Amino acid sequence: MSAVALLLVAAAAAAAAGERALLAHAAAGKGCKVNTASESVDGPAGVAPGENGGIGCLDGASDKLQLCLQRANRSIWEGVLSNQRGNPTERPEWDGIDWTPVGKAGRFKTRHDVTERFPVGMRSYAEVIRWQMAPYANITSQMVDAAWSVAKQKTSARVTIRAGGMRVLNSGSDIGRRAQVLEILREVHRDSPLPDADLIILFSDLAPEQEWAPVQSGSELRRAPIFMASRRSEDSRILLLPDHTFPEFWDLIERNEHFLLSAEKDFSQRIPKMHFVGTRNTYRNSAWCLGAATANGSMMTGLLTEAIGFRGGVEKCDLPTWPERQGRSDACHYQYLLSPGGGTWPSYSNRFKNLFACGSVPVVTNTDWYEFFYPLLRPHHDFVPAENALGSLSRYVFPTAECLRQSPLIAKNIAANARQFVKQHLSKRAVKQYVRDLLVAYSKRMSIPRRGPNRVTKGAQ
Repeated sequence: MSAVALLLVAAAAAAAAGERALLAHAAAGKGCKVNTASESVDGPAGVAPGENGGIGCLDGASDKLQLCLQRANRSIWEGVLSNQRGNPTERPEWDGIDWTPVGKAGRFKTRHDVTERFPVGMRSYAEVIRWQMAPYANITSQMVDAAWSVAKQKTSARVTIRAGGMRVLNSGSDIGRRAQVLEILREVHRDSPLPDADLIILFSDLAPEQEWAPVQSGSELRRAPIFMASRRSEDSRILLLPDHTFPEFWDLIERNEHFLLSAEKDFSQRIPKMHFVGTRNTYRNSAWCLGAATANGSMMTGLLTEAIGFRGGVEKCDLPTWPERQGRSDACHYQYLLSPGGGTWPSYSNRFKNLFACGSVPVVTNTDWYEFFYPLLRPHHDFVPAENALGSLSRYVFPTAECLRQSPLIAKNIAANARQFVKQHLSKRAVKQYVRDLLVAYSKRMSIPRRGPNRVTKGAQ
């Protein structure tokens, strides 16, 4: 075994030494902050409901896991090959990569090489909604018209709710998303009529100003927020709705017997490897080929020690492929599940939520793109965060998995917390309530013209 591998194992073993005592300490409730009450969207801040399942508090234990990961990553040293093609970045440690074509590789570096992580640690959907709505006080019809002028250039919908009725104006070609999202809104509306509102929904992976039509800050402030499935920054003027895959997801976690049986499998009986399956693209090729091209690359990337496989696309290096198609239930046979973000576009991965439903440990690389439920997640409690720099994604896999393998009780409880997160926050009932509360909060901030002279209903200020 190489010196690097010995250092990694030693770091992991150090974290495992006090694991049982830390778990007993946490289970006894020492130092744990248990939330017991709920809060409303427009009421005073409270605390979120308490956990149902798991030991609920793992602060000390997760600290040990974090320490192991820090030590393991500091121990990594890679000798890179000299690059004859030229390195388009300013990082010498990225020499040795096949960067052709340079322009395309540089473009994907800009989009994917992030150190930021999506917001985390919020206590309830009420807090998430208040945070999203904080920039808006009075949304006028003129602001909605301005938002529609931007969104209608792509696949979008304008939804108008008046006196219990809902009217939808569609724009752009259907890309297989619009019907599913609109059906969620209609179902919420059928359960109990939503208040009057006028909203714009954009069915794209990227915000309009980031994808195709830059908007000056002055005019952007005169535009109503657009509803989308994901957003990137706090000032993107986007409100978050569930994406088009949620109906299928609810069917998976509520009625798919094969998946439910796999998710119930005891954690200790699962394969102690990191699992990933996904399509190849320029970004993933660059990230994974870096590890494969460096000294001791197979161990550093975990390509041989982990269950990593790809499908589709053109290979840039000797990337492993799955010999058979991997279904969603197959992932549940592994203890650790890797989420490296979206595919060709960075945006978000709509399979992300599936990983939490498995009862395995989600390992989530840094991304500043997020969906409506991400802010409720807690690092090292519901998931294990991982780096996502273009040159570190593949190198991070092995030490992360090794630390988790050396801390099986911590890993088991993170896996249990992840599955409990899905039950508590991503059930159909919970998500529909989030949608209702978000639209009610949005409606209260609207000034909606009524029929007749000088009749305007103003939203809450």
